[in-house]
Amino acid sequence: MQTEALTSHERSSSALTWTSVLTETTIVRFAMGLVALHIVDDNYLQPEPGTSAGDHLASGLVPVAILVGLAALAPRLRDGVRAWLSMTLGALALFIGAPGTVPAPRRGEWMMVFQPDESGGLHLRAVRPR
Repeated sequence: MQTEALTSHERSSSALTWTSVLTETTIVRFAMGLVALHIVDDNYLQPEPGTSAGDHLASGLVPVAILVGLAALAPRLRDGVRAWLSMTLGALALFIGAPGTVPAPRRGEWMMVFQPDESGGLHLRAVRPR
């Protein structure tokens, strides 16, 4: 069996190809596309039982339109604004996508929740649903 070693030119052209594909803009647009796909799936492809896709027009089309607009505008923004946009959209993506990954507790199981106290702060407490 014969193995061919890559020349330094072939290695650098291969690395150049990946660096030209995996730019910051491409990664951010891909992430925004995944969030938009989740929104479309949640609102239109698999709506809650007893509702139709028409019941979710505003809650589905507005966020998708905002994501499409931001994806088109992102390369033209300044560096700090792009960083803020990426961090904000990343946090929102986790907030939107996380409830689907955590199963709802069954009756009698303990769960951790944030509950407000008298001073206005939030405390993490263990509660048991009834």
